[in-house]
Order: sequence, then C-alpha cells, then structure tokens
Amino acid sequence: MLTINALTRAYGTPIRAFIEALMMHFDVYLKIVQDHMKVFLDRHVSKTTTPTVRHVANGFALKYAVGQLPIAREITDWPEDEAERSIVFVWELWIRSLGRGAMSSLDASMMKCRDYLKAHPELLRAEPLNGEKVLTIPRLEFEQHATGGVSSMPVLHWLKANNFLLHDEGRLTKNIQVEGETVNRYVILAPFLKG
Repeated sequence: MLTINALTRAYGTPIRAFIEALMMHFDVYLKIVQDHMKVFLDRHVSKTTTPTVRHVANGFALKYAVGQLPIAREITDWPEDEAERSIVFVWELWIRSLGRGAMSSLDASMMKCRDYLKAHPELLRAEPLNGEKVLTIPRLEFEQHATGGVSSMPVLHWLKANNFLLHDEGRLTKNIQVEGETVNRYVILAPFLKG
C-alpha cells in the first residue's frame, strides 16, 4: 500500500518529465504551438470578426494548441480531435452568449448556415465524394433557408476561399448524381460543420 510520503514524492513526476522534455526543445515546441494556434484561428475565426472576438480567440487558440501538445507527443491516448472538440464547444458557447449583434454579419450568417446544416442530417451524403463526406443542398434551399434570407454570396465565397466548397470550374455549384439524376447543387465538405 502506498503511504502518504510515497504519494507526495511521486505526485507530479510525469508533468515534470513532460516540462523537461519541452524545455530541451523549446523552440521546436513553441513553433508547434504557434502552428496549432494558426490552425484554430483559420478554422474558427473569420477575418471579418470584431476586434473583441479576435482578441479572445487568441486565448482559445492558445488553449487548443497547448491541448494538442500531449496528443502530438503521443503522451496520451486521446483522440486527435479531442482538444479541438473541447475548445470549440466552449468557444461556440461563448460566441452564442454574445448574441449575433456582437458578430460580424458574415460570422452571423456562417453560424446560421452551420446550424441549419447540422439540423438537416439528411443533406449529408452517405457515400464519400473525393474521399470526404459532403452535404449537398439545392441552391434555392441554401439561399432561402441556410443563410436566413440574407445574401448567400459572402458565405459561399468564404466556403470557397477556405476550401469547403466543391464546385465546377467557373461556378460555385457542382453537377452531381442524386438518385440517378444529374442535379446542380452546392456541395459543402462535412468538416465545415465542426465550426
């Protein structure tokens, strides 16, 4: 049986070893943290967001990046997306607490679009297209419902610029096969739903 003395001597030993390893290669791990922060900001914060949201986003990005370190070092057996899912959950709660008025119009439209697509799982295609699951949505439905009647062009251009929109050359839509028929739809990569 472990004694109190033994517990106090061993407590925190793994974290000390982890910090020592980090400090031996500080520049390498600092670069990893910076890269992970950039990934978080690119995925979850639009360029048009308010200065307050951008400032707070840097703190969330740091929490995400630090959470990725033990995963990247394979110190834990956590799933690769564990840190991201946890931080994004809290991030979205905070963003929603601000209300749409505190967001840029593009951020509000993006959130509305994401909410609409999440609420309609029937739009998710079971078979992969280009190796990834996709959401296919008719143009009219997207323009009338997914963006809440607000112009869908800024959302579509953001989706395209961030490589979430599969499209035919010179268009924002794609011709796809649905139930044996060729239809013209917006095709959005499912990772967009992670927000």
